[in-house]
Amino acid sequence: MSEVSKSKTVFYASVGPALTLYDIDIEGAALVKRGAVTLPANIQYAWPHPSRRYLYVVSSNGGPGIPGDKHFASALLIDPATGALRLHGEPVALPSRPIHTSVDGDGAYLLTAFNAPSNVTVHHLNTDGTIGAPVLQSAKGALSNLASIAPGNGLGFGPRHLDFHPTRPWAFVSIERQNKLYVYRLDQATGLARDPMFIRDTLSDPASPAPQGAGAIHVHPNGRFVYVTNRTFPSSGPGAREVSAGGENSVAVFAIDQTTGEPNRIQSIDGRGIQLRTFGIDPSGRLLAVASIMALEDGTLPAGITVMRVGNDGKLEFVRKYDIDTGKAQQFWSGMVTLA
Repeated sequence: MSEVSKSKTVFYASVGPALTLYDIDIEGAALVKRGAVTLPANIQYAWPHPSRRYLYVVSSNGGPGIPGDKHFASALLIDPATGALRLHGEPVALPSRPIHTSVDGDGAYLLTAFNAPSNVTVHHLNTDGTIGAPVLQSAKGALSNLASIAPGNGLGFGPRHLDFHPTRPWAFVSIERQNKLYVYRLDQATGLARDPMFIRDTLSDPASPAPQGAGAIHVHPNGRFVYVTNRTFPSSGPGAREVSAGGENSVAVFAIDQTTGEPNRIQSIDGRGIQLRTFGIDPSGRLLAVASIMALEDGTLPAGITVMRVGNDGKLEFVRKYDIDTGKAQQFWSGMVTLA
């Protein structure tokens, strides 16, 4: 058994500015709510430090289509025994609403991405895990544009998230607005090869007229399967809670050919919620928890966290759903973190 699988893993999920800790019962396929910490604005994304001692969270009072005027990156200290969180140092102001954040493999820099306007910031991480000064893009830690992958003129290509095979040189990319899964070979010169090796539909019915988007993507720890969420979009403007009829809010499961990297869809399972934005798989690969961001406007389907068992064949089995009262906020981010 690996060191990671011996360590305790916890599940975090956000509602507005609150980030809640859940213990995970793998055998019982259950989550146990333990406590929460409040960030300075609505949580957008989070990423653990490689040491697993810190969690970095970006937040904003904006949202999709809503720019806002307060945007932050915050460091949280993780209790190594329980996973409880507490703020660690002062929040750092960001230039606009952040949509993603991550930490480099050495744990030296915090990288944050923005889409309006398109931008990436880099911050030094201090030795104590707090967030340091921004990196001027002419010094160590600066970014350069190694390559850009945009088939044709880039229209009709909307990558959202990606994940890597644990042992093979393959990257699996969810293409949001086109509801596709692309598989790329990793290239030493450019990171990703220019053209995908394989393209697959993520929807059960690709011809459905309902507005849809592919969401988060994770490769199973054993590398034999890849999971992608499908999300129905709201039928009206930003923040609306009335969704389009006939859409698919599911988790699509693909088996990966270990010789070629080819993915073939073996299951689509209803996530029992609207807008399945984020999910996590425990390190043993036996449990998947997916979070829906909001309730239906008529109250017939609340937001929640849906827990599923993962079979040896990679397929998912529904176990239970925890209804979450999001009020006027949204359950925007969730994820599993293995403790130090």
